[in-house]
Amino acid sequence: MPIPKPDEWMTVKEIAAAFGVCPNTIRRRAAAKQFPQPYRISRRVYRWKRAEVEAFAEQCPRGIDSPSYQSSSK
Repeated sequence: MPIPKPDEWMTVKEIAAAFGVCPNTIRRRAAAKQFPQPYRISRRVYRWKRAEVEAFAEQCPRGIDSPSYQSSSK
């Protein structure tokens, strides 16, 4: 199994900064299955795959908190 490169993973802070929201918003959306699920790296460390986050971002171009995104996910 190849070891993933560090730039293939994103932290919740990096994702939050990219979407312009707070980290808790990302965690809440992931818990509600409205955002890609994180991968457990160790007991207390979670990361998201950059490719999955980028693919998600293409699906909601107006942003994660836009009304059109919220209504389409219900």
